Amino acid sequence: MTDKALHEKDVLADAWPKARQLVCKWNVETWLKKQCSRLGGVGKLETKQLKVIMKGLVNAESQQEYDDLKAAFLSTVGDDADNLLYKSFMTHWDTTTEE
Repeated sequence: MTDKALHEKDVLADAWPKARQLVCKWNVETWLKKQCSRLGGVGKLETKQLKVIMKGLVNAESQQEYDDLKAAFLSTVGDDADNLLYKSFMTHWDTTTEE
């Protein structure tokens, strides 16, 4: 189990290809919320909305809820798929939802 090392998942997989990787949900939520301020590139109101969306994405109980929140996320960053926060999320979190 790791704390929030989403960006290190590939390195860990190379070292231990058969190991299942677990991350601490609280640390992931906290880290993603910090990234909202650091990478979001939006105003204070939108940053606050993004933090709520991030928590929802981590805790989504259905694929529909997750998809709805992901759409809200993209909308909140101005439908900019090149937004640094959105790109980071899509690379490091969205690809791991089946794990």
